[in-house]
Amino acid sequence: MMKKISVTEGGKYVFTGRTVNATYIEQEEPTYQHNLWIEALPPILTEEEASRKMKRYPVYDNEERKKSDEARIHAVQRIRTYVEPLPMLLDLEERFSRMIRQGYLARNPIDAEYVRQMRAGFTDLEPGEIPVIRSSAAGFAVIGLSGMGKTTAIESVLSLYPQVIQHSEYNGTPFHRAQVVWLKLECPSNGSIKGLCYKFFQVLDSILGSDYYNKFCRGRVTTEELIQDVAFIASTLGVGTLIIDDIQHLNAAKSGGADNMLNFFVDLVNSMGIPVVLIGTNAVIPLLQGTFSTARRMSGQGDLIWSNHVQEDEVWNYFVERLWTYQWTSTPTMLTPTLKKVLYNESQGITDIAVKLYMLAQWSVIGEEREQITSAVIQKVAKESFQLLKPILEAIKKKQIHKLMKIRDIYVEEDTMDNFLEKTKERVSLQGASNTMHNQKTASANDKEKDPIMIVSKWLIEADYKPMIAKEAAHVAMTQNAQATDIKKVIKDAMNIAFYMETDTSFGELLSPDDVRAITKPTSETDHSSNYERLKEAGVIQTIELE
Repeated sequence: MMKKISVTEGGKYVFTGRTVNATYIEQEEPTYQHNLWIEALPPILTEEEASRKMKRYPVYDNEERKKSDEARIHAVQRIRTYVEPLPMLLDLEERFSRMIRQGYLARNPIDAEYVRQMRAGFTDLEPGEIPVIRSSAAGFAVIGLSGMGKTTAIESVLSLYPQVIQHSEYNGTPFHRAQVVWLKLECPSNGSIKGLCYKFFQVLDSILGSDYYNKFCRGRVTTEELIQDVAFIASTLGVGTLIIDDIQHLNAAKSGGADNMLNFFVDLVNSMGIPVVLIGTNAVIPLLQGTFSTARRMSGQGDLIWSNHVQEDEVWNYFVERLWTYQWTSTPTMLTPTLKKVLYNESQGITDIAVKLYMLAQWSVIGEEREQITSAVIQKVAKESFQLLKPILEAIKKKQIHKLMKIRDIYVEEDTMDNFLEKTKERVSLQGASNTMHNQKTASANDKEKDPIMIVSKWLIEADYKPMIAKEAAHVAMTQNAQATDIKKVIKDAMNIAFYMETDTSFGELLSPDDVRAITKPTSETDHSSNYERLKEAGVIQTIELE
């Protein structure tokens, strides 16, 4: 089970994983044999196995369409957890699997086992000969616009591996040590190497219960000292790979700071044999291309450009068809080629935006008389909720690379989703109360809990009006809105009437000519005018303009 715990400054969250006891798996690959760091890892997965383990399909039952509007609104939120292992994600998993094992090749912590490892991998060795192999560690960069799903993809792959493996014995040799398989950090906002080292020790302390931060990050420690400490601890703990997210922050580094940080990453790979994965937006591409050694090392597995689906191909169609099955409208909306095209145009093939757009479309129709997702609904929701994204999506559509290089983020703010959800809940709640009021006008007179007059009365009582005034005002308001279906208007009218009743000091005493009850009393047997007409004529009821 993955979790996010607060360990960084400013209350930010760091992605962390599970801890397990070591179980060693015999390796088919000769060069991996007798290396306890590698043998303690989960088995190498086939593409089918990786897909099955990384997919995240929400719980769904078609019978849920029959549930209440409120229940279905909540059910739609399950789509947030939807992860479909598309080819790019499976490619990322394969790269990671190769990278982490290659990084451990030259770092066998038990000398005797290292000898056995070399003899298994090099069968033509002379007796007593032990080859010296250089670190074959090589990281790679994952580059793309923020919101494309890079971080989610990386975390999906990391979830296949425990973060910490506790060793106690290997082949009869005592070995009490923790192995940190992966460590994911955010690049400091100021591009500071010292800041990154601080985060390194903070996260280690959070997952191991250690005290490295207080031990190494003392008062006047220099950056050079911190780097040496990071190297020593990373080697001791067998850190398998270091993932650095948001490296576009290097653009904010002081003069020369970006180059120093990138050189630091190169040293991690070359000197310590620790593969480094860099995650960033398009803005970081010039930085990576600026240093040849960095570009070469970061391309050890081939850089991965994480982009949108550039066309409505087989992969996109498969993704949309799978996504469309999670539908909670009262009546099914069949996925048509037109709907596919509209969803693509409004999201420009960005899966994260497509998922959220589909959620918003369902929220917008649930509770309506006709719960159907149409092209017009999708376009309307996109126009209302994605206003800030429009210029960016347009730049993607027109392939304006110079604009995309300057863009930092292209994701739908969670506030946008939450605000839309709250408005949907409010709309459905009001419609539900309105329908209840309308339908229950013919209900049994003694069923006071469902009596619409009682519903409106409770609103007034909660607003601190006396029960006698509340009931009278509710009755008058209901009479004047005999054909209404909008409870909001009824309550506003009742509030207005109750106000006049409360300010009339004679209410509840001997009826005066100004008393509402006196006004509404028929003047004769032939007087068939309504209470509303009488109150309106007396000037008690004022016209209210609804927003």
